[in-house]
Amino acid sequence: RLVLAAALMEYRWKEAVGMELLQNLHEIAEETHQTLQPIAATADDITLKPCRFFAGDAAEIIPQIAANDPTPWVLFSYTTCMSSVGPYLCQLSETLGLTLPIGSRVITTDKKVVSDDNGRW
Repeated sequence: RLVLAAALMEYRWKEAVGMELLQNLHEIAEETHQTLQPIAATADDITLKPCRFFAGDAAEIIPQIAANDPTPWVLFSYTTCMSSVGPYLCQLSETLGLTLPIGSRVITTDKKVVSDDNGRW
C-alpha cells in the first residue's frame, strides 16, 4: 500500500520501489499495481509514478539498487514484525547506514534503527 500511495502522490518522485520479504505480500503488491495501472492511465486527475517491486531480503536488495543510483532515497520501513532486540533490526540498520546514498532519509513505523555494540556505522 505504501509504495502505491507514494507513486500516486503529487510529489516528484523518480520512482517508488517496494521490497517485501514475504512472497504472498509481494504478489499482492504486484497484482494491485497491475490493477491500478489502467485506471491511472485513463484518469485525468491521477498520475502513477513508475514502480518496481522486489521480493527478498532488504540486506541483499538495497545494496544492489543503491550501487546503480546515487540519488538520495526516502525510505519507509515497516519494522513492526522485527523484534526491538536481536539481529534483524540491527542488520537492516547496518545495511541502510552503509549503503544508502548521502542525503537519504529513513522513516520507520514504530521502531528506531539501531546498532549493536559491534556495529560498523
